[in-house]
Amino acid sequence: MFVTIKKSLFVLSTLLLAVGCDTADDDSATRVREVVTGAEVSLVQAIDAAVAAVPAGVVIEAELEVEAATPIYEVRMLADDTLTKIHVDPATGEVLRSEVDDDADDVAEAVAAAGVLQTATLDAAAVIAIAQDQRPGSVAFEFEVKDGQLEVEVVDDEGLFEIRINPADGSVSEVDASDDDHGGGDDDGDDEGDDDGGGDDNDGAADDGGADSPDDNGGADEPGDDNGGDTA
Repeated sequence: MFVTIKKSLFVLSTLLLAVGCDTADDDSATRVREVVTGAEVSLVQAIDAAVAAVPAGVVIEAELEVEAATPIYEVRMLADDTLTKIHVDPATGEVLRSEVDDDADDVAEAVAAAGVLQTATLDAAAVIAIAQDQRPGSVAFEFEVKDGQLEVEVVDDEGLFEIRINPADGSVSEVDASDDDHGGGDDDGDDEGDDDGGGDDNDGAADDGGADSPDDNGGADEPGDDNGGDTA
């Protein structure tokens, strides 16, 4: 009977964990949807603003950073092997700032992405439109080159979805539910939360250690008790 109860408790805890994960995912999708639909400027408009700032550049990646405390568009442009990150205000469409990314790995990835984009028959705006048509009523908030495909991430009432499009002919190769929760909008709070959590964990560890040590020492006394003749 005891074994049966343990099994039942295990099954129940597993179900509760699964429900908790689903709830977290739902909360994340809701947060993303609120931020994306609340933006006055669309992903395409943000890209247009970035192209106007760097006319000779190729759009490598564009994203509404929904996990930031203040959501902002970041568009990556490659021009003459120079990778520039352009930040666009989602409320006004104004270019707020730009900065050169000279990280060798980032530049190499951008150059590889540009090679894929050279084979594309459609521009970013057309690709985003195709992706949104796959999920009627959805709104795009990310565009990138991934594994030789053009990928657009959209959000709608059912959640987050990644749409992969063939750069050669614009055909849709795959539509998947996204496994990226985009931080759930808690990134800024995570640092403080992690520090607090880390402190709590350490405190807990210290408490446990303090509690266990006497217990262990108490356990160590048992052999003494045994030597005292308890076993006999």
